[in-house]
Amino acid sequence: MALQTLKIPTPTPDEAPSARALISTLSLTPNPEGGYLKRTHTNPTTITSPLPGQTDETRPLNTSIFYLLTAHSPIGNFHKNRSLILHTAVKGRGRYVLIHESGKVETFVVGCDIEGGEVAQWVVEGGVWKASMLEEGAEVLLITEVRLAC
Repeated sequence: MALQTLKIPTPTPDEAPSARALISTLSLTPNPEGGYLKRTHTNPTTITSPLPGQTDETRPLNTSIFYLLTAHSPIGNFHKNRSLILHTAVKGRGRYVLIHESGKVETFVVGCDIEGGEVAQWVVEGGVWKASMLEEGAEVLLITEVRLAC
């Protein structure tokens, strides 16, 4: 197994100092869907893909990431995951919008102020469209996501 050279990303100069610090400390990289991310764990156990027509594809049983939105990159664009995702707010404040297969639209504020009505942990089932964005006045939204390939 070859050793890989670790590349520490350089935060964009447009970011606030607190966002640059998180990007550097957590070694986050830009995410094509918006914001920044880093995979923090990949389970070595794999399973056959649960999707019809993809029975020869294997996937890790679970993975986890850090995901960060900043004032410079404040929107995580709509996308759909194949598997259930467990989200946990770590720092900051944002909003999630979910569009379920039934057409039901759900929106809620996420963050660490549970007494103030913010949601600190939430589950998004596979097949649900989701988007995220910073709430007005927030500098960052840092969450963790754990994908369960079920």
